[in-house]
Amino acid sequence: MAFRHLDRVAVIGTTGSGKTIFARRLAAALDAPHVELDALYWGPGWTRRGSFRQDVLDAIRQPRWVVEGTIAPNRGVQPTASGRG
Repeated sequence: MAFRHLDRVAVIGTTGSGKTIFARRLAAALDAPHVELDALYWGPGWTRRGSFRQDVLDAIRQPRWVVEGTIAPNRGVQPTASGRG
């Protein structure tokens, strides 16, 4: 595949846009971990997790990933090519 060289991909979109399905499939095709930002952001009973920012930073420090989510709850932690938010 022409896109096999991709190491870090951010899939950002609105609720219901298909970003999770796309990101999972892309991560599988790239053999890279899939990081779902909603899973890091929300805790039991849809409560916000206090460790969200650190969890995201830990995930994006990895050499390869496909991260996906909406932009609103993730302001201030944007994945970069360097792996630093």
